[in-house]
Amino acid sequence: MDVPLPTATPANRVQSEPRALAVNFIPDEFLVDDIRTVCGQRHLLFSTPEQLDVLSKAKKWYIDAAFKIVLKSITRKLPVEPAVVSCVADFERGIWHAMRRVFPQATMMSCAFQWCQAVWRKACDLGLRTAHLRHEGVHRYNKNVFGTPLPPC
Repeated sequence: MDVPLPTATPANRVQSEPRALAVNFIPDEFLVDDIRTVCGQRHLLFSTPEQLDVLSKAKKWYIDAAFKIVLKSITRKLPVEPAVVSCVADFERGIWHAMRRVFPQATMMSCAFQWCQAVWRKACDLGLRTAHLRHEGVHRYNKNVFGTPLPPC
């Protein structure tokens, strides 16, 4: 039986149309930047001056993939040049390149969850999901790979 593809709902059509930002509801200095990318994406950067001050003094930053798009804008808005020593991010190549460009002295790290997630996705891409679930040897081997970034006890 053929299942028809979903059609665009009126709500989806409204969401896809660009809208003006009603700034009269946003407190002064809270809308820090309205960033538009070359491919038409829009990112609104909200922060208080106190939050920007805290961020500029932070030695370790925890960031996600969307951060690479707004990184330069954020660093321009900080009251002082940040002295980032280390950064924890997921395993996305773009964010690592962006952080190394902006903060070349910072050590890049990832958390164990992100490591395991990346390894599991790669194992699934290689067709090892079924073997992992059905064969004890493959399961044990994968557990060892998942534990690679952890120091021995």
